[in-house]
Amino acid sequence: MNKKLLALGLAALLTATQFNVVKASSEENASAKQRPTEIFKQQRENVNIIEKAEHNLFKENEYVRSNTIIKEITSDHRDVTMLEETTEGIGEKGEETQALSTTAGVVEKEIGLNQEIKDELTSENQAIKYKIQLPAEGGLGIDFLSSIKKINIQVEDDKGICLVSENASTSDGESSSSWKMHKNVLPGTYYITISSSTAGNFKFLLSYAKVNTKEIEPNNDISTAQKIEINSGDMKGCLVSNDNSDVYKIEVSKRGIVAFGINTFSKIQCEIFDEVGNSLFKNVYQSPTKDVPVNGIILGKLMPGNYYIKVSKVWHEETAYTLNITDINKDGWNKLFGGDYVYYESATNSLKKGWLLYQGAWYYLDDKGVMVKDLQVIDKKLYYFAEGGAMQTGWVKSNESWFYFSDSGAAKSGWLNYHGTWYYLASNGLASTGFQVINDKLYYFGKSGEMKTGWIKEAGKWYYFEGNGAGKVGEWLNWQNNWYYFDGHGTMLTGPWEIKDNRYYFDASGIMQTGWQKIKDYWYYFNDGGDLKTGWLFYGNHWYYLDNEYGVMLTGTYEIDGVTYTFNSDGTLR
Repeated sequence: MNKKLLALGLAALLTATQFNVVKASSEENASAKQRPTEIFKQQRENVNIIEKAEHNLFKENEYVRSNTIIKEITSDHRDVTMLEETTEGIGEKGEETQALSTTAGVVEKEIGLNQEIKDELTSENQAIKYKIQLPAEGGLGIDFLSSIKKINIQVEDDKGICLVSENASTSDGESSSSWKMHKNVLPGTYYITISSSTAGNFKFLLSYAKVNTKEIEPNNDISTAQKIEINSGDMKGCLVSNDNSDVYKIEVSKRGIVAFGINTFSKIQCEIFDEVGNSLFKNVYQSPTKDVPVNGIILGKLMPGNYYIKVSKVWHEETAYTLNITDINKDGWNKLFGGDYVYYESATNSLKKGWLLYQGAWYYLDDKGVMVKDLQVIDKKLYYFAEGGAMQTGWVKSNESWFYFSDSGAAKSGWLNYHGTWYYLASNGLASTGFQVINDKLYYFGKSGEMKTGWIKEAGKWYYFEGNGAGKVGEWLNWQNNWYYFDGHGTMLTGPWEIKDNRYYFDASGIMQTGWQKIKDYWYYFNDGGDLKTGWLFYGNHWYYLDNEYGVMLTGTYEIDGVTYTFNSDGTLR
């Protein structure tokens, strides 16, 4: 055979059997007829292991009581604004009965409770006054509907004090206008007056029910403020329709600390002022969602005298709230509205702040004097306080994460040997879990933070960590007389790889192979050191030739270094 033709035939054969180079990105090997060299993935050196990222999860004062806002005031506060006094009302719907009397165009009628009233105004009778008797403290409701262009609804008690005065109107006098009211009232006689200069029909539904509330209407301003006693329990109130505010009056008999608690599922403004109208405090409280209330606590160091609390709605919608006023005069622990605690010292008439040693346990009172709970950053150190407020030491699980607190209470960071097991606590106090890079070495920690050694399988890949916890990264491991190699991410290699310019083959269990290996329908030979053999090979009293560039065993006829050779189908030289 012509040597040139033989050489061309050999080149064509080799081209037909070449594999594409498989990069270290772990692309799948291509078909069996690709270049043999490309079955070896290139294992590159100096690969970054894992991005090192420690986050300062906890900032000073980050841990606060959920949805609780605490403020302090004193009665000698001089940064004041005058409280605006307002008279506001609300109204609702009604119906017809027998007339009692007529006075200057006003028809008076007595009606019962929980019924629908239908009636009309005429040019002669431009007002109708309905008399009702309420047997007990409860909620009076009026649901009003009228086609009269402009009509006034007024509710007053038997002393002539107006609870509500409201106009309902339509733009054209033909469509209907509606109006609603709900007021909490004391037992007694009340009057509902419907009036208009225009004749027409109307109706309203009068409802009444006993309610679990202590709020008594009217209480819209100072003149009608409802007096309540300190330590009398929860005051439940409701602001509806045009009832924009409630005002309460308390009397402080001696110098001390008064705690004002406010709770709502909506958004309200709370203002406290003294008896001459000086505003001592004003703040808006808004719940984060309609399912989660907000608690506001106002701690007032007040002198003896009268004080007023004005609760106002911010939105137009109906707003329910709970008001609780207590004095703090008992030495030691005092419970606030909402469940928080303060520690009162009568000798100084003040609340304890900072660290407190109580019955052998340490507590911490914040800058308002309120006992803290849960994780807290104090003087740039992390602490944990149990539900009862006592500082904790040792292992603590919070929000599914583990922390370790030393005997001083401060969270530990760095390495910790606990009962013979190593843990690593990050700078934010969290016990490390999973893969971590510490001082440029790879480690692996279990779900409880314990450092792992030996073989670890994670996400379908194998890793090996030595007795000191450091993982094998970019290096060889001899384990039980078998050799393994771990890439720059610490992952055990399988299959064909090129490492430091040498080619190796690892089986599915990661063991480096030697001797004859069949890969993708081609035969290769690996020396005792695991590196790929090329060129002539004398094995079992036979000569073989392994492609000098790719290492694949040749079969058939080839010209090698100017000499023609023929190899049997098993690769042996004929």
